[in-house]
Amino acid sequence: MTFFSWSDDYLVGVEKLDNQHRAIFDAINEFYNEIQALRVSGAAERALTVLLDYSEKHFVDEEEYMKREGYPELDAHRLEHQEFRDQIAKLIDDASRDKPFSVALLRFFKTWIVEHILETDMKYAPVAQKTE
Repeated sequence: MTFFSWSDDYLVGVEKLDNQHRAIFDAINEFYNEIQALRVSGAAERALTVLLDYSEKHFVDEEEYMKREGYPELDAHRLEHQEFRDQIAKLIDDASRDKPFSVALLRFFKTWIVEHILETDMKYAPVAQKTE
């Protein structure tokens, strides 16, 4: 089942980063499916770990690309990535205190990634069009 779908509206024009964005969508959907299936074997936790690890790799790759291309808003972009990490850490910490987090985490992922791609990442799309 799909929690939310990829659209070409999310393409930023850098193949590697676009593929990573698609993979993050897939990982969020996998996490959603594991939660929906009420897996008790730890599958949801593994899906979350994959999602977080892949997101971190994407952030590093994206920031390296921006640095290499001399993107002027790199520092602000890095700050958004750090805010994402901080919010995820808080949600996971809440979960460790037996607070329900699955729905909140899914909502956060969905809202954050869509807004981040469509608003923040699209700012570097013109740079990508010149270099790709």
